[in-house]
Amino acid sequence: WIAAAFGFFLLFIVAEPRARARFVVAVTVMLGLASTAVLMFIGGVGGSVLTAMFSRLTSAGSALTDKSVTNRFAESQVLIDLIPQSPVVGHGVGTPCSFYNIIDDVTVQTGYAHNGYLFLLYKVGIVGTIALLGFFLAQIAAAVRISRTGVGESFVVPVARGVGAVLAAMLLVTATSNVFIQKQSLEIIIIGTAFLGSAAALPGQTRS
Repeated sequence: WIAAAFGFFLLFIVAEPRARARFVVAVTVMLGLASTAVLMFIGGVGGSVLTAMFSRLTSAGSALTDKSVTNRFAESQVLIDLIPQSPVVGHGVGTPCSFYNIIDDVTVQTGYAHNGYLFLLYKVGIVGTIALLGFFLAQIAAAVRISRTGVGESFVVPVARGVGAVLAAMLLVTATSNVFIQKQSLEIIIIGTAFLGSAAALPGQTRS
């Protein structure tokens, strides 16, 4: 939720003044239509769903009361303990780790970690983490550069702004949801960065 709000905020900041007004109207209308549709088509259940979502969003909980949060802390602590054993090159992409899952009440072995940064440090070490994050930052910088030049087809600049905002938001959300291994996130990254590469090659675009 925070990452999505951050991404929308970035889009709002970099948008043209007229686009900002359209953005506010579009978001307001979509939220209103979505809420109305839920309440109309599934009645009381829809109201319960919206209430539950709002309650979950507004109640941060704590590590002492929220099992999901506690579980992720336990998962992260295992990685923090293992990373120093091979900090430079990591333990290898296929290396799993084990931790006690308090939700399922069992010790699990998994190659996945919710914290994407700890995941990278554990798997590919400092070298691989710097390389991947450097790629992300370079793509965000490319999106900013393309947005400022305004050269090319009319759709290039707004799409570049959108891609940059999405990539920036991903850097935030990956602290709790590993975008570096989820298929849907990888597809977005591939399509977005491919667009930026194509846009940068348009006549009139210069690399600075």
